[in-house]
Amino acid sequence: MPIPHAGEVPVAQPVPPDPHVDPQAEPDALLDPFPFRRPPPGELPSDPRARLVADVLAYATGVAAVDILGRDRGNVGIARLRHVAMYLFSTVYTVSTNNTAHVFGRDRTTAQYAMRKIEDAREAPAFDQWVASLEATLISAPNLGGRA
Repeated sequence: MPIPHAGEVPVAQPVPPDPHVDPQAEPDALLDPFPFRRPPPGELPSDPRARLVADVLAYATGVAAVDILGRDRGNVGIARLRHVAMYLFSTVYTVSTNNTAHVFGRDRTTAQYAMRKIEDAREAPAFDQWVASLEATLISAPNLGGRA
């Protein structure tokens, strides 16, 4: 496209079609460039280890595993349990923070924040003993389909 001279109005050129976009595709399919980034709200993680972590925490605290794995930010206590769940998942099963975030349907920075919060909280002996007992429970669980 030539550079217009002073006083000239540039003429818009038609944009060629993108060869990577299917013109017959549903419009919603084109909106999200990362459709597999996070599970939809309300859907539990597909990794059985994450569900086991949530079930162990649910048994230890009386809070439903669905709430621990949920997306609600409203309750500080449940958010703290979610942090514990991410921490346990990452440390017991040696999963990277990025993969932990993906499994729990969270952003990488959220998982990093959770790790830091729980590591700092483990300075308290009673909390450290509680987390250590949860770790021991998860370590002693049977292998989940060869994934642990």
